[in-house]
Amino acid sequence: MEQFQIEALVIDDSFIQYCLGTDDTEVAYWESIIELHPDAHPVFMEARRLVCALNTALRADDLPSISYMPAVWERVPMRRWLTYVAVFMSVVLVTGLLCHYRSSRNGRNTLGNLAQATSGKIVITTANKERKTFVLKDGTRITMNVGSSITLDKDFGVDGRDVFLDGEAMFDIAKKPGLPFTVHTPFYAVKVLGTVFNVKAYRNDSSSETDLLRGKVEILLQDHKKLELSPKSKLVFDIVTRQCKRTGVALVDSVFSVQSITTTGSDDNNAETGWTHGRLEINNETFGQLKGKLERWYDVDIHFADPQVMDYAFTATFEKEPLERMLQALRASYPFTYTIHGKIVTISK
Repeated sequence: MEQFQIEALVIDDSFIQYCLGTDDTEVAYWESIIELHPDAHPVFMEARRLVCALNTALRADDLPSISYMPAVWERVPMRRWLTYVAVFMSVVLVTGLLCHYRSSRNGRNTLGNLAQATSGKIVITTANKERKTFVLKDGTRITMNVGSSITLDKDFGVDGRDVFLDGEAMFDIAKKPGLPFTVHTPFYAVKVLGTVFNVKAYRNDSSSETDLLRGKVEILLQDHKKLELSPKSKLVFDIVTRQCKRTGVALVDSVFSVQSITTTGSDDNNAETGWTHGRLEINNETFGQLKGKLERWYDVDIHFADPQVMDYAFTATFEKEPLERMLQALRASYPFTYTIHGKIVTISK
């Protein structure tokens, strides 16, 4: 399959960790991906053989000879092959350091940090600070935000296309006439035929959102009500009060309102999906509302020493800014103080 290339897999650090068995998370993740793409199985297996061959040769403190290399290596130009070896050696070194770091974390559990395939289900998860992008066997592309999980049946795409989301993910749905794609969340379901949309449904947040970029989706609420969204609109579900508000362009009634999604042009500039480009978007949100988002983004635990601080509201955009620089920038709006001890962040007046 075009989406998986042997030459790309053999220098992918995540795939190398799977091949060498150095990280249970990556092993489970790639086993799930391989099971989702049976047509690409020969590609995965050949790439795995190459990784193992390189690893064996490097352990012997020697580069593999032409006679030792699998047949596919003989088709790779020597200059490119040497590049693979150099990259592979770097990745193996970094992988070793990461494994040592992870083993020294005293077993600290992060939200859903395992991908596994059990009981007829495939579960793909991301930890705090971690994002993943993968392609289902129907061609649908999914990008998962931090602290999220997606569950689907092993026979996905046979009789239906249903996935279960806890967290946030962006979906680029492959069109399959007669076989709709449905994203189930703890609060509602999103049914589509072919479109691009973002769903945020973290259980501990105060609200859930579905943001439609292109196409058309139908929202199936738990009380059997149905809502249809048009492009550049979003549905906001108030988790606390179980009220649903549709934002777009016109006021419908006291429960549903319609406004545009926050955008400055192309899909890449939507505030709602800025996370897919590494942007932390804050849009008139209080510290109390931001708590969960920041904890997932930076993999920390935030405590407020003064409840009044939780009402401080901010609007800002950060791109790959470390935690302390982000907090320093927010202090330009309110004169709060903070302390950071490991993963514990305490904020006070």
